[in-house]
Amino acid sequence: LMIFSNKRCLHSRARIDGQRWLQRCYGSTLVGLGEVVDLDDCCIPPVPSRPHYLNATGEIIA
Repeated sequence: LMIFSNKRCLHSRARIDGQRWLQRCYGSTLVGLGEVVDLDDCCIPPVPSRPHYLNATGEIIA
């Protein structure tokens, strides 16, 4: 799961302006429209201090 703030750019996409904090959310799990996702129960490990990538099982790839 990747979450980006409104004021950042990703892969040459323009900045998103708006009042909501969460504008872009990327993941590999299908989530139904209107379904509530509790990010505290997420199985993704804590973010380390350096950039990283996760494989399909959520393990950090160096």
